[in-house]
Amino acid sequence: MLILILGMTMVMPVPAYAADADELTRLMQAFEALKAQNEAMAARLSTLESQQAPGAAPTPATDSGQADGTAAQEGLARRVAELEAARADQEQVMRAVTTEKTALEQRVRELETAQAAQNEAFRAMVMDKERLEHKLATLEAKPTRSGPAGPVTDGKPGPGTRVTAGPGVADRNPLARRVAELEDAKTRQDRTIGILSKDKAVLERRVVGLESDAAVAATLGSHGLGSHGLGSHGLEQRVSELESARHAQEDATRAIIRDAMTSVGSNINDSVALGGTLEIVTGWSEDFDGTSASDVLLNTAELDLEFSVNDWTRAGMVIEYDDGKDVSFVSTGGFEESVDRINLDTAFITIGDPQRFPPYLTAGRIILPFGISTGNPVADVLTIEDPLTISGFEQRQVAIGIGAGFPTPSQTPPLPVTPPPVQPQVLKPGWDKLLSSTGFKAPTTYPPPPAAIVPPPEPPQFNLALYTFNGDTFARKQSGWHPDDHFNLTFGYRTGGHCGRPYDELTASDLCPWTLDLGIDYNSSIFDSRFMSQEYRKWLGDIGLVPGLAASLRSTLGPVSLVGEWNGAVDTATFTDDAQNQVSISPAAWQVSLGYQLDWNPWMEAIGAQGTYLAMSYSESRDFGGVQRDINGERSRVGFLPKRRLLIGAGEWFMDGIKLAIEYARDWDYSKQEGGTGRSADGLFTSLTYTW
Repeated sequence: MLILILGMTMVMPVPAYAADADELTRLMQAFEALKAQNEAMAARLSTLESQQAPGAAPTPATDSGQADGTAAQEGLARRVAELEAARADQEQVMRAVTTEKTALEQRVRELETAQAAQNEAFRAMVMDKERLEHKLATLEAKPTRSGPAGPVTDGKPGPGTRVTAGPGVADRNPLARRVAELEDAKTRQDRTIGILSKDKAVLERRVVGLESDAAVAATLGSHGLGSHGLGSHGLEQRVSELESARHAQEDATRAIIRDAMTSVGSNINDSVALGGTLEIVTGWSEDFDGTSASDVLLNTAELDLEFSVNDWTRAGMVIEYDDGKDVSFVSTGGFEESVDRINLDTAFITIGDPQRFPPYLTAGRIILPFGISTGNPVADVLTIEDPLTISGFEQRQVAIGIGAGFPTPSQTPPLPVTPPPVQPQVLKPGWDKLLSSTGFKAPTTYPPPPAAIVPPPEPPQFNLALYTFNGDTFARKQSGWHPDDHFNLTFGYRTGGHCGRPYDELTASDLCPWTLDLGIDYNSSIFDSRFMSQEYRKWLGDIGLVPGLAASLRSTLGPVSLVGEWNGAVDTATFTDDAQNQVSISPAAWQVSLGYQLDWNPWMEAIGAQGTYLAMSYSESRDFGGVQRDINGERSRVGFLPKRRLLIGAGEWFMDGIKLAIEYARDWDYSKQEGGTGRSADGLFTSLTYTW
């Protein structure tokens, strides 16, 4: 059996590599042909460059013809530059092919050496086998003698003597052990042959891949990147073909998308715009009692929808999440409890377009125009915490308003511009540097070229509107909503300029372009604000209607933004709190905020909406020291805000739609004589904001 197995091993076919040599020969021939095409292309490009050199004599022509020729030469020069870049890429591919070919040849030599060593091992094994078989046959043919305890025979087995060539002989005979070792070596050699066969298969697949690369490179050469078709006429024709193909592909893509969106359901994307904001705030803070704590909370979660089914109407809706900490409800057991909920923050309809015709009408649940607040958590302020003016006086009401914007702006649309992108200055560059220091190399990505945009049209210079709203406060003998009692009047003025210079000549030191937005607002019931209507709701019937005024200024001076605001009551609210204290207050607050944009450019619509920015805000309040109220059987201080608040922070939009901000806050409380503690409190916050 052993002889049969080894004999079969001798006739097994050994992997042949003659075909590999032929494949390598063909690959080298293709490589040499591609190299020749590349050299021809380089020579042709050099000829074109010399023809278009500045020192070349121009061809006599008329002014218009000379201009057309110059433009054509410039276009051709750009195309030549593109072809040179393509040639560089092609040369890089050729270098890669050369490297792969060298590695392939080395691998073939290694496999051939391994094959020769394997054949030699087979020949040695056969010779050992034959020698061992001969010796084993000789040993088996000799007479066997027993040991000292057994009889001696003359070649014939005697009683009690047993002759065998089985395992006992193999254990005692070193030649038999050698046979077993050779059989093990043969098994290992078989496994080696299997591994070499797999390597050969991988090598063959790599050869096929290299041949495909060579075929692609040859195809590129035949389309104007090789030695043919590099004349100016050929270049222009190839450019025209590529541009036509690109336009056709873009048109087909748009048609497919349009058909897909219009064939399923209603045309929702033609009339609905979807957006939203998510903001997570983490930080450490302390209160006026000296208690400090760290917290993480979902500060903002809004879903914004805007509807426009025709040119003269617009509707909006904002759905928000509220964690219930600021508002409590009376339970069935008579206790006040906070409940997480989903609110319909605003929902309104506007009929009219002041950009084309002055009057308009707005109806629904809106943020009344009183001060700078519009309800947008990102656009209103640059800081994480709100100034005291917004904290105390922002009003959200169901209202109906009529207004007008005048004079009507020009209907000529602004010309498209291509502004440079605003780059992050701190987080993203630092992160990229940290990654590179660890040896990580990000894949090379080329950003898309800056896209042309159409600037928003200039709004009307003046705005006047009157709103009547469904408030919660009322006179002592009059309940319910009365339009003549609950109303809000607003007047606004906008202007701006660019210092008489083109935008592309302006720098940050010029403080241009500049804008100025002034507003004056009157509200008949400031205790209907979001803060005061909740904190003072127990005494709203006694307080009645307390009117208030707001004056605000928004301005930008190049990379600097400035906000100034004053909100306050023009009458006094009088009532008795639960500690039987006679309260007489006229709440008011004011603020000044500054912002500075890094990597600014004159085309930016809003400071802090891109890139990296710095922010600072200082605000003060009056008559917000708070009052005493019994809640769940305990007396608590309610209706209070800090007397002063300082906010200093910075933020960066380090990715599209994602902002990381950090801020330091310091609040000062009212004195003990004013109902406060006379203490101060600090806080350090970070926020992660995502908008879409």
